[in-house]
Amino acid sequence: MIGLLFCSSNVYSFSTDARGVANIKNRNIKLAKKDAINDALLSAISQYYYSIAPVENIQIPEINNKYLKYVKKFVVLSDKIDEANKKYVANLQVTVDTIGLRDASEYTSQQTNSAVFSIEGIDYMLIDREVSEQIIINELKNKNFVLLDQDYFEYATRDDSNIKKIVKKFNDHNANFYFNLSAELKFDDFTNQDSKCELILTTSVYNKVSDKTVLRINTDSNIIDPVSCVEDILAKGMVKTLDYIRSNVVRLDTIENVSHKSNIIMLNFTNMVTVNNLLNSLKDRKYISDFNIKSFAQKEVTIEVTAFINKTDMVERLSLLLDDSTNIYIDDSEIIVNFNND
Repeated sequence: MIGLLFCSSNVYSFSTDARGVANIKNRNIKLAKKDAINDALLSAISQYYYSIAPVENIQIPEINNKYLKYVKKFVVLSDKIDEANKKYVANLQVTVDTIGLRDASEYTSQQTNSAVFSIEGIDYMLIDREVSEQIIINELKNKNFVLLDQDYFEYATRDDSNIKKIVKKFNDHNANFYFNLSAELKFDDFTNQDSKCELILTTSVYNKVSDKTVLRINTDSNIIDPVSCVEDILAKGMVKTLDYIRSNVVRLDTIENVSHKSNIIMLNFTNMVTVNNLLNSLKDRKYISDFNIKSFAQKEVTIEVTAFINKTDMVERLSLLLDDSTNIYIDDSEIIVNFNND
């Protein structure tokens, strides 16, 4: 839950006020306060992405605790215990690292696609809507599709029966793909061990740059319990459908395709702890995936990194992580980081 009081930014940071709420469980006030602060921090990060999305047409990633490393600082403006609702409420002023968040968004978009979906044909008297939707959500996540404002999309299209109107609303939505799912269920009477349920799952996949793709997948299950049988065939149908889509329609770049080797030479560092901290910070922010030391002397070390950004961008990111006294440049295709303060 977000309470926006003010919003400001500069080249490398974004500041905003955010509100966090957490349930108080087993009278554990300390844990609830921590969870409320965490909720406010994630809300602030979401605010940043939503503030730039309309202008820069970026894909908003699924915000989770991994993004907390991009919080530069925060101040608790106020906090209180809501006795009536057994909740802890915290209001924070939060400043986040915009360079890191932009890079995180770009990296995420290389490895995921945002999506929304709708499904019809499932007998909700037999299987709860929440259960069937969670099965779909789980399988989409397993194939690196991130749900983007699914609740809002369902609300916006709840009264639409015309697919053209739904697709038009999808085109106005920030998600990359829309999955229109239609299920046909068939049941035996479940009176013997050979009884089964069957599913024909028809999926129309829409995006904003090409024609739709339509798939028709058949699955069946011999689970005797009718509810469990439907859950099983829906999960199997989604797996088969998404396997085909990832292999033939919406392919992702692999790490090998988006990474490259590069050398970083560090000079006049205080100790190896400084070097390791810097390398781990690069790795933590997804600028690099791995590193190894090629050569080492008293005040000089050469490190080979597997990087996701080019050398020019790496120099810029290193400049943001280090103070102004550090000299960072490219020399003969190698990145030089000179810690000498003289």
